[in-house]
Amino acid sequence: MNGLDYFLNGSAVSKVRILRFLEAQSQSVSLTQIAEVCGIEKRTAKKNVHELAMELETLTDQAKIVRSEKTKGYWLERSFAFSVKTIERMYNQHSLPYQFLDTVFKGQFVNSVKFSNEAYVSYGSLYRSLKRLVPLLNTFDLDIQLKREPIIHGDEKQIRYFYYLFYWDSNWAEEWPFDVISIKQAEALLDKAFGRCQESLLYWVGVNVTRIRKGFTIARDRFFDVFVKTHPLFEQFRKDIYTYYKELTKINDRDLEDEIAFLFLAFISFSYIEKGDQRSISFIQNAFSNASADFVKHTIQWLDRFIDFFGVAISGEEYTTLYANLINIHLAESYFRGNSFFFSNDLSETEPDQLIDSFLNHLTTQVVWLDKKTKRELLDRYRFLLRNVLGFDGAVKPIKIKLYSIFGEAGKNVGLKMVQEVYPHSRFCERGETPDLIVSDRDYVTLKKEKANGAVVCILNVNNPTKQDYLRLENCIRVILKENELQPTVSNVIH
Repeated sequence: MNGLDYFLNGSAVSKVRILRFLEAQSQSVSLTQIAEVCGIEKRTAKKNVHELAMELETLTDQAKIVRSEKTKGYWLERSFAFSVKTIERMYNQHSLPYQFLDTVFKGQFVNSVKFSNEAYVSYGSLYRSLKRLVPLLNTFDLDIQLKREPIIHGDEKQIRYFYYLFYWDSNWAEEWPFDVISIKQAEALLDKAFGRCQESLLYWVGVNVTRIRKGFTIARDRFFDVFVKTHPLFEQFRKDIYTYYKELTKINDRDLEDEIAFLFLAFISFSYIEKGDQRSISFIQNAFSNASADFVKHTIQWLDRFIDFFGVAISGEEYTTLYANLINIHLAESYFRGNSFFFSNDLSETEPDQLIDSFLNHLTTQVVWLDKKTKRELLDRYRFLLRNVLGFDGAVKPIKIKLYSIFGEAGKNVGLKMVQEVYPHSRFCERGETPDLIVSDRDYVTLKKEKANGAVVCILNVNNPTKQDYLRLENCIRVILKENELQPTVSNVIH
């Protein structure tokens, strides 16, 4: 069951699917095609497309549905800044299940009669909407009482985990849903803790501070002693945030110690460590103290299977990066219950990668701990780790790029983003290597040598890129791919 199905009614789910389908098309499509792809009748598709077109007019100025007079088909006319996720978020936040969960979390739920009246629905409609949440909550070891006044039951750590994913996935970093702590306060805490901002972790801060301020504290757990207290990073983490976290939460010193340990564990479980991050080595140090723990055993087994399957030697930096991130993933799997991809089907929404998928299929047959209950959760995070953190893509050899801009790093960053949007399989050219592609905003004299060595130069207006810049970049990349006999994977952003 898709996460959206727990929150949206059938009509809203169909509209989101139609919107996703239209976004992926480069030309108009018929109502028959829309109906087939979205699994609905043609007359329902016509009704939903009409309603969606009207709703988009009020929800956003970055996209509209256009009907072709010639083909009688439909396409989505959109700007580069348009995101279907924004529309999903708006639909979610208007749904009864979302409003109920949000009201309960903020301590504003009085009773079902008052809630129903304010939402302009009958209690029967409310009951049916909340009943859809039961299977979702059960995957988090939570339950909802429906016979009397609806109440969510479960362990405090699971309630927090659920609400962290609920707010992070539904707000998509576009809104800050917490009222007892500002985003600036959350950023200040995260800066003290890690010296950098990983956007999703801000929502952990928001959830934790809100729950504590509402009178709910975390129970001491064996993981605090097994993993947290032995971690080389913990003492400094505790020292850096102690005073500020106490000021934010307003709790006694004894409860504060447990809350800091929980926050550290939550941060570590959902952090992604980039290559070159010096903190990676601390996870290997910590593993010596927890060699018998399942999350360490699973990490070592995973790495063994990875190296055996691909038959390649990886660098020390790559190994420690993989190790640190796998520890985080397996720690989260051991400590929390529930799927970390909440509203979205992250696996199904990304392009399949034959080699990565082959390895993950091989992995499921080699390790006993990757059972049906944990398979989806772990495979999604493994795939994200291999693609996004390591940039690993065994199916396509990346093109080597160099960036030049008169605007300095700001201009280079725009150029890099454009390349990644058009063709994600790329990496920076290392010293001594000849680049495949040079992205620049000027035809600098110094580029002559690079051109002579076979590099393709693409001149872009990084100060104000247009569709023509993207088309020019696509053509340059196609030339490189043809020369290298590679298969392009070009994003819809250029169409």
